[in-house]
Amino acid sequence: MHTVLPSWRWLPLVIVVMISPATVAMAGELAGSEWRPNQIGGAAVSSEAEQFVQFKGEGELTGHGGCNGFFGQYEVSQNTIRVGPLGVTMMACSGSVMDLEKAFLAALETARTFQREDQSLILFDADGKEQARFTQTDWD
Repeated sequence: MHTVLPSWRWLPLVIVVMISPATVAMAGELAGSEWRPNQIGGAAVSSEAEQFVQFKGEGELTGHGGCNGFFGQYEVSQNTIRVGPLGVTMMACSGSVMDLEKAFLAALETARTFQREDQSLILFDADGKEQARFTQTDWD
């Protein structure tokens, strides 16, 4: 005897199949992208600040903190992220530039989750507190 299950029993399976690829795709979207911070720790960042981060393939990242270049590793899994440790060049700049750079690097290294919508990226720490907001700068 052959039993036919009601169609509503298959709905959860269809939803899981539809959500999973989108979640994985979102995580992969950081590789090959470049971002400029427009807010760090609740404070606005001037568009004149020469800060950016590039998430390269193979878990490598590079960027500029406003005074110094930096490089390091990152790992992404769904909406979680781990950055660092970061290596930084040793140039000296004015105190305000160095303070902004320090806050930028700290926001990257303390990030544990992220949210991406179109050309916006938000990093959150382990407690869910927003660390930084970014705008994508590579439009290709």
